[in-house]
Amino acid sequence: MRRLEPDRELLRRRAAGASLRSLAAEYGVAHTTLGRYFARPDVARELREQARALRAEQRAARRAERQVREQAQAQAALAQKQARQMAAYAQLPRRSDPRAARLDERDLRLPLLRADLRSECDRLAERAVAADGGLQTVIEATGLRSRDNAFRLVDPAILVRAFDNDAAAHASLAARKRLRRLVPDPELVKRRAAGEPLRELARAYETAHTTLSRYFRRPEVVKQLQQAAQLIRAEQRAAETRQRAEQKAERKARRHAKRPPSEASPRRDEPEHAELPAPTALRRPASDAIVRLGRAGSHPDRRDERDAHVTANPEQRVRLVTESGKTIASTSESNAERLIAALEPHHGPLTVLPA
Repeated sequence: MRRLEPDRELLRRRAAGASLRSLAAEYGVAHTTLGRYFARPDVARELREQARALRAEQRAARRAERQVREQAQAQAALAQKQARQMAAYAQLPRRSDPRAARLDERDLRLPLLRADLRSECDRLAERAVAADGGLQTVIEATGLRSRDNAFRLVDPAILVRAFDNDAAAHASLAARKRLRRLVPDPELVKRRAAGEPLRELARAYETAHTTLSRYFRRPEVVKQLQQAAQLIRAEQRAAETRQRAEQKAERKARRHAKRPPSEASPRRDEPEHAELPAPTALRRPASDAIVRLGRAGSHPDRRDERDAHVTANPEQRVRLVTESGKTIASTSESNAERLIAALEPHHGPLTVLPA
């Protein structure tokens, strides 16, 4: 160990999972030298102790983070409760009696919240968090020196935002782990979910397509791809729905434009179908005699009577056809629009053709 100068920080960082090559670059030695050093029995024992101490610190940090988040939730619930109380008091009528009015104003004095008691540490911490800083950045900006001081003196709502920034930064580092040249971003996942080939993406991000293939096989990236694909399909469905609605409105406008004035729709104040008179009950003659109806005098008379009844022209039948030419349904011309509105969401745009 001619060049290596080990210290406690070296053991702590190795116990935290730092790689040999990154440590070797910082300490100015070869990674094989560090490998031989960490293989010593006494150093291995110290590494295990450091790992146990690190796990204990992580458990304590997670416990403290849970407590801070619970405090922030309690403060948010208290703020909502006070807002509801203020809204309820505002709806009450103001009393004419001065003494009663003063008592009402005193009842309106609610206790101050933690957000109303901002200190200089809170302002400095909020500025650091607004710049995407984490808990360590908050400690450095406020000069509080330790996590316990930050938990005791900084607003829990600000600390929760710092925890979220740390989680986002950790997720970004985990996504870039073992990627020396690739810098992934949300646009990369979105383009891959849209079906863009790996080689085109590799040329755009200046890396090998095999690197992208390994990256897209990661479980967390696979989940992001699935979510992006679901979002793209939802956008496509919404676009198709809007397009169908526009096509339907255009077809309806063309049909109304082609319809002659004589076939205009009836006025709303005029009923489309006249009400039929109620059928009257047939009464039997008072006498017991049976009345027999006689036939027409001759065959020409019956023929003239038949020709006298003019039959109404039957309504024209139409077919509803899809874009592929498949006939979906057959109906009357007056019922075509209503049937199109019911079938288009399932079969797409339909065209009306004579039956």
